[in-house]
Amino acid sequence: HRVIRDLTAPSVSIQQPGASALVGASTVQVTGQVTDPHLESVVVNGVAASLSGSGVRTWVAPQVPLPEGESTLIATAVDRAGNVAPALRAFLRQVFRRQ
Repeated sequence: HRVIRDLTAPSVSIQQPGASALVGASTVQVTGQVTDPHLESVVVNGVAASLSGSGVRTWVAPQVPLPEGESTLIATAVDRAGNVAPALRAFLRQVFRRQ
């Protein structure tokens, strides 16, 4: 077996929802991209993302719960060496109530 020393964290970004998005739903699908040759996983606010592609990979985390008000989505990428990288995206969930 060959041992590879990996000290480089993944590179991860959030593509959707857009920056400072105004969201009305209680959940949202979050998408993004990640690069790491030894990628293990991407998780968004506790929801596991599915991964596709190679090289620059696309990820999708469906049904991520959103609290009311201002909050932050945090996508965390982890590689097999345990290197961790976060991507953050602020948003506002506004609930419109009928009167």
